[in-house]
Amino acid sequence: MTANELNERVAEKVMGLKNVRPMYGQTVYDMIHTYAMDSKGQETITYQPAPIPDYANDIAAAWQVVEKLITLPYWDGLSLEHVTHDWRLDNGDGWICAQSDSYQRDQGSGEIVAVATTLPRAICLAALEAIGVEVE
Repeated sequence: MTANELNERVAEKVMGLKNVRPMYGQTVYDMIHTYAMDSKGQETITYQPAPIPDYANDIAAAWQVVEKLITLPYWDGLSLEHVTHDWRLDNGDGWICAQSDSYQRDQGSGEIVAVATTLPRAICLAALEAIGVEVE
């Protein structure tokens, strides 16, 4: 899966960004531009396209994914259990990201492990698996 494909899936499935789509050579989503209420109490919301963050390559953006998972209501105490750099992986350089849900962990399962060549990519893959999205 390319970085762009991974970014799109994370943006839509994990982060909940709306109307993720390609536009002018980048991937964008609909960001709220203005929000107003008229004199009759009717809400008016306008949207503006904004580029999605590079979750698969930027550690700051990937950390937003970790923070989002913690807030999801169907997770009870999701935590980033460990992040390990492992020289034995792939071409000698890799990252392991493991996350777990305290309820599932208490039941003897629930650890989600993703392996990738970069830490942001490992976080994204683990996040998608955590919410039940299959990745190639």
